[in-house]
Amino acid sequence: MATEYFVKLWDNNIIQLGIWQTIYMTALTTIFAYLIGLPLGVILWATDKDGLHPNKGVNGAVIVTLIIAAAPYVARMVESSLKEVPAGVIEAAQAMGCTNFQIIWHVLLPEAKPSLISGCVISTVTILSYTALAATLGGTGLGQIAIIHGHQRSQKLVVWVCVLLIVVIVQLIQIVGTTVVRKTDKRAR
Repeated sequence: MATEYFVKLWDNNIIQLGIWQTIYMTALTTIFAYLIGLPLGVILWATDKDGLHPNKGVNGAVIVTLIIAAAPYVARMVESSLKEVPAGVIEAAQAMGCTNFQIIWHVLLPEAKPSLISGCVISTVTILSYTALAATLGGTGLGQIAIIHGHQRSQKLVVWVCVLLIVVIVQLIQIVGTTVVRKTDKRAR
């Protein structure tokens, strides 16, 4: 019975639509979270007590958490990645007379690129989990299918298939992310 119901969902393209909606929500949210989170992460790093321009008022980042759910998480991931850049590299750039903007754009971001990409993978997977939770508030995607067509109709197979599909999407994100990190990490060569 459960198998027949799942086949019906598949034949009516409900599962395929759910996959597309989940990937779409994850990708769009990740892009906008990084448009907000990347500069915020740089600001958090630069205004940290050990940053280029320490500022406790800005670095507290309380307002950031009110902007959007994913952006503060991304900002902290970016800040953590930037903190991995050795202080000597930044000092060398300062000694050469680079401006703060030049240090950030031409030294800090390129040096932190592999870590930034790894953080992006982690953030994307976290945002993917947000999309599944969003279904409880009326969101679409695989989470909605799992709740409406699986849980509410006691079709456990539908729930498990949706979970499996989300795991597959996570694994694909991980594989792509790991491949990109390997290709961009000059230390691994």
